[in-house]
Amino acid sequence: MNVPLVLIWLGIAQIQIPEVRVPEIRVAIPPPSGQIDISIDLSTTSPGQDLETLLVQERKFLEKLASNDADQAQRMAAEAILKQLGTKDQDISLHGFRFEILPDYVPQSGWGMTGEWLKSRQLQAFRDSTVDQLWKVARKAAQQDRFRITDQALRAIIRRDTNQQEAWRLLGYLTVTDGWATPYAEAQKERKRILHPKFGWMDQEWIEPLARGQLPIGADSITKKIAWGPADQANAAHSDWENAWEIVTEHFRIRSNVGFDQAVAFGRKLEAFYQFFFSQMADLIGPELPLARRWRMKTMKPMVSPIVHHVSYFADKDQYVKELTPLEGDSIAESIGYYRRPPQNANGRQRGGRGMSYFFQDSGGQLPVEATLYHEASHQLLFETAGRDRLESNRGHYWLFEGLGTCFETVQVAEDGAIQFASPVGARMDVARKRILNDHVYTPYEVFEAYGQAGFNIQSKIHDHYAQAMAMTLYFLVGSDARTRDIFLDYARDAYKGRLRGARGLASRLGVEPKVIDESFIKYLKKGVSEKQP
Repeated sequence: MNVPLVLIWLGIAQIQIPEVRVPEIRVAIPPPSGQIDISIDLSTTSPGQDLETLLVQERKFLEKLASNDADQAQRMAAEAILKQLGTKDQDISLHGFRFEILPDYVPQSGWGMTGEWLKSRQLQAFRDSTVDQLWKVARKAAQQDRFRITDQALRAIIRRDTNQQEAWRLLGYLTVTDGWATPYAEAQKERKRILHPKFGWMDQEWIEPLARGQLPIGADSITKKIAWGPADQANAAHSDWENAWEIVTEHFRIRSNVGFDQAVAFGRKLEAFYQFFFSQMADLIGPELPLARRWRMKTMKPMVSPIVHHVSYFADKDQYVKELTPLEGDSIAESIGYYRRPPQNANGRQRGGRGMSYFFQDSGGQLPVEATLYHEASHQLLFETAGRDRLESNRGHYWLFEGLGTCFETVQVAEDGAIQFASPVGARMDVARKRILNDHVYTPYEVFEAYGQAGFNIQSKIHDHYAQAMAMTLYFLVGSDARTRDIFLDYARDAYKGRLRGARGLASRLGVEPKVIDESFIKYLKKGVSEKQP
């Protein structure tokens, strides 16, 4: 007798994190050991500007060493470090940026750039001074609740000096015998589970049948013994939604009736996106962010997240519509993905239950399924981790909600697992350029910002509004300077909390007239067009 099979992939029981509020405890900053000083003035600029300035200075120093033939060993080490730092002077407004996913386990040696920095005293001294400055930037950003910059500074610290134990703790890693590991990975090892290179953590008895190309068909309802068989037979057994696969990852519970390999790959993409989202949107999550909690409480050990996000992934649209129509009505047939929020009372308080994201395999559809995945998952992660939202309390500013969702449609996962984000390409960006630059159909920012949900979703303009919201969000995230980016994310945080009830919108925060935003945004769009032209 076959019953729905629950596959525990990277699975772990939930652990509750108590809500504790204490005054900020300052993090001890290790002093630099060398004589080189690259101090920057942190008193007048934003944390984002500070980080950019620091990294530019570092690159200039390394380029100078890499051009010096007098010390060949030092020159080669500098060249190796520059190679790891990535492409020189790449314009992120045109190409986006790369985000490296931290693995579950990091060895004490052989990871990051530590080895190259130790190949000369001058390199080591400069590295130590840079790390010291990065700590100062991280602290300043944390004091301003700009944990996106804190996260970036901590990641930069551990790449340069792997032995920064406090940085690892803040990033959510435990110190283990031979390096650092996430609490999740350690919990899996304690359960004697094996990390499969393709399918993730699993019980030891699964390894041999998987190596033979077999997959679980089902489990006996009494003995719970798993029946194994050929992949096509197992996938057919789970093609019915009532007997769909259940994939449990560290942060997600996924139900799906696509092929097993596809369902697992879907879960891996979600987990990579989770790490990326909480790094880039840390400012919106605010005090509920695990990094923010660990920063406040120096003795707090990282632990497994208690929140599991629920996702349904259908093999085709018919099943998607059939499942959702009783919940959302016939209009759901017009959608390509949907996040259903937890039920709320009239005052906006959650009544219980859980949210759920819904997707279907949309081969050859309007957007790649991954684009829809990251769009809806961004809504889900924000609503289910950042505390109660008060979007309806704002007067206007609805564009931002959909702009943040659509901008994540640009996420792409590289072969090495890294994420590429904010490259201004794709179907919606094509629409934005055509309608705004060619057809001259553009809503001035002052009007666009004033739209509430009803105004934004006017049927005759909805596609134009979505395209403009996406393009405008990318402009603020990668097409503008660091100060503007910091202020934009402050604005986004206030919008989520329903604090935008008066006239003080983004333009006044930036200290400019709305028409200046219009002009800069149009210039950003034209820049992308000129780059494509020969």
